[in-house]
Amino acid sequence: MEDKLVDVTMWTGRGLVVIENVPAQVCQDCQEQFYEKDAAMKIQELVSQGFPSSRLVREIKVPIYSLKEGATPALPEDHGI
Repeated sequence: MEDKLVDVTMWTGRGLVVIENVPAQVCQDCQEQFYEKDAAMKIQELVSQGFPSSRLVREIKVPIYSLKEGATPALPEDHGI
């Protein structure tokens, strides 16, 4: 196990949310993340508060890809990569 700062991602009713700088112990073999009680409580606090805008650090644009045959590709100006 190795102590690291990791990013936690989760889907909410408003879309994808990323919580960064979460202290965790990470398995060096499988990369599974284990959070200490304090970190887990802080994550739960953000969730229960509905991710308040006062805690928002920044927003990112995330490209989305699909393995589904026939998925409609975005127009070049839409994906911004």
